[in-house]
Amino acid sequence: MPPSTSATPSEPRSRDLAGCLALVTGSGGGLGLGCARILAARGADLVLVDVRVEALDSAAAELRAAYPGLDVRSEIADLADPDSVRALAQRLLAQDRPLDLLIANAGIYPPSQRTLNAQGQELGFAIAVIGHYALIAQLWPLLERAPAARVVCVSSLTQRRARLYLEDLSFEQNYAPIRAYAQAKLGSLLLARALQAQLTRAGSRVRAQAAHPGVCRTGIGANRRRNPSDSAWQRFSSWALAFGMRFHGQTPEQGAAAVLD
Repeated sequence: MPPSTSATPSEPRSRDLAGCLALVTGSGGGLGLGCARILAARGADLVLVDVRVEALDSAAAELRAAYPGLDVRSEIADLADPDSVRALAQRLLAQDRPLDLLIANAGIYPPSQRTLNAQGQELGFAIAVIGHYALIAQLWPLLERAPAARVVCVSSLTQRRARLYLEDLSFEQNYAPIRAYAQAKLGSLLLARALQAQLTRAGSRVRAQAAHPGVCRTGIGANRRRNPSDSAWQRFSSWALAFGMRFHGQTPEQGAAAVLD
């Protein structure tokens, strides 16, 4: 990537990405869409990935209208589903275009009730860590073909209070949403570190890093899965999270600056 120019902390630094291809997971809204907007402004072609059809269609339509000269593709994929990840990778491999940037952003605030994917993995960890690991691995031929590809895993400072419960990754015992969320963010950080260690040993041009975007005003609370069996406290906590994340923190574009720069 070309060197950055100076900018204030709240403004993403200018960087010419014309001709580059960037993939952003969870780009139907929030931080992922913020990243996509900045990447498009810098001239990058985009692959937008999300499980929410309407949100993804809206994001793609916005970016195509704003940047008609760019190639903006939308891809529906569920990172908690290995078959869906595999199908996405196969579609991109068939297009055979080098991938310059992969932003592993998709994630959730785990539901109040422990929720598993079809493979029996805790849903938040399955999306943020296992799903992204599988996607990165399967798209590796495209990353290796780029001149200086970069993989960015979106983590959070909540990982400082987290640990990996290797004996119980899916929280059969003592499930709590905040513990599951923190574990997933720690897993994202460790994924980036382990990947970079392997890249260094192999002498690869690809680079991997993790980023903390700060607190952003996103729909992570509003999109949190509810359950009919939620207690009154659980329903209140879901409402409070949705309300707080709507108004508290910086804009997604400001958070994206930390991810992209």
